[in-house]
Amino acid sequence: MKVWMNRFRAIWKKKSATCSAHTLPCDVAVIIPCHNYAHVLSRAIECVLAQTKTPRDILVVDDASNDHPEFVTERYSNRGVRYVRTEHRSLAKTRNLGAKMTQSEFLLFLDPDDTIPADYIERCLTVLQDRSVAAAYPNIQYSGERTDYAEAPGFDAEGLLRSNYIPSTALIRRQAYDLVGGYRDVPHALEDWDFYRRVVGMGYRAAKADTTMGYTIHAASLVHKHNAHPSRSYARDAALEHCDVTIFTPFAGRREIFERYCDALRSLDWNRGNIRLHWYNTSDDGEFDLLLRSAITRMPFAEVRYTKAPLPDAWLHTPESLIRKRIKDLDDAEYYYQLAVVRAYKHMIQTCSTEYVLTLEDDIAIRPDTLKRLTEGLDWNVAAVIAPYRSGFFPRYEVWTPNADGTVTNFREKGTGMQEVGGCGFGCTLFRMSDLQNIAPLFTGVKSRPMQWYDQISYTRLKAYGKILCNWDAEVEHMATERFTEGLATTFT
Repeated sequence: MKVWMNRFRAIWKKKSATCSAHTLPCDVAVIIPCHNYAHVLSRAIECVLAQTKTPRDILVVDDASNDHPEFVTERYSNRGVRYVRTEHRSLAKTRNLGAKMTQSEFLLFLDPDDTIPADYIERCLTVLQDRSVAAAYPNIQYSGERTDYAEAPGFDAEGLLRSNYIPSTALIRRQAYDLVGGYRDVPHALEDWDFYRRVVGMGYRAAKADTTMGYTIHAASLVHKHNAHPSRSYARDAALEHCDVTIFTPFAGRREIFERYCDALRSLDWNRGNIRLHWYNTSDDGEFDLLLRSAITRMPFAEVRYTKAPLPDAWLHTPESLIRKRIKDLDDAEYYYQLAVVRAYKHMIQTCSTEYVLTLEDDIAIRPDTLKRLTEGLDWNVAAVIAPYRSGFFPRYEVWTPNADGTVTNFREKGTGMQEVGGCGFGCTLFRMSDLQNIAPLFTGVKSRPMQWYDQISYTRLKAYGKILCNWDAEVEHMATERFTEGLATTFT
């Protein structure tokens, strides 16, 4: 009898454990934001209630609806579905409120006109066992105005920086969500894309789950309205005005224009909390070093960084001697001048943590709208957008088109609008950092034949990764300094 009872207890314990695994709720909160979608709300709720892994929380967040989704939700109150109303009139704020009102470890935001299969949560949780994964995302079966099937790509961090392939229905790790502060309410932006980019920027990754969601597109859907908006642009989709941008300037000790450079920089019309300023000083002038260190602490930006990097002693040159002698001595001074610039931008590429970087030389005075003008040209396949400026030596712009023999032809007259070009000096260019990293290290071809400057070579290589555009409406001032044009070398072009 004792043996039989022990066997019975073992069988019952095993059965109880098996039942508990299927009946106990999993640590997932499903949040259904709803604005005038009461007519399809029950379908979304039924999808959630049918899950093989029952979520701990199911919350409908009614954002200023006038079609009474509370009546629909009430039918499911005895099955644990909760309801709350808000007047945000903002999808981002509505989602954030739902997250705040739940406690589960994982979050699933399900739009009421979308559907998920019964094993959706179970399959996504399998992927999220890896704690470095912040979001598990599905393939997509479209319905409505589109009826195609979209096989989601495997996770690619650089690809996500260019365009979004993760739908809002991804199962999200709450800690990652909380780390970035949830969704941002940015007008005309794709809030999902903005959210996922910020999460990945924190060191997390996403992963594809072996499942598919149903995504409905129709005239009243947010996606349809967003795509049809007349002011839609890549910069707005990506919320670029709210993204971090690094401004990198190499200094050579030119004090006479420093205050004008600073005044122009301070006038920049951009969210100062998103500017990362990096000054790189090649001068061995102690007083100038102190000037830069003092000035950068007063710059009104979120982050400032200062690097003192004098030229190697073995070069037998100072920045001043290179500036003075380079136009006469291409074989020596110009060579080392370009090596100095290459060293600076090599450091920039190695240390920059933002996807976009504005290279701003110390003799360029930008305009308040410079960054906004440059972001107007960005797209998923654009590697750089140039703000044009005139040469300090010749009656032309430092913007060019390439020739078949490896030389370039500069624009003598100002162009119009946004134009694809071969390149420009690095004086004021907004680069996509992931593309710059693809062409590192930079190098000069001063001693090659035909002679090629570091910027010519860099832009030629960069074009393999994206377009080079010039926004002629973003022209900036090339401030006058002592150019030492006496005895100008005829090959200095």
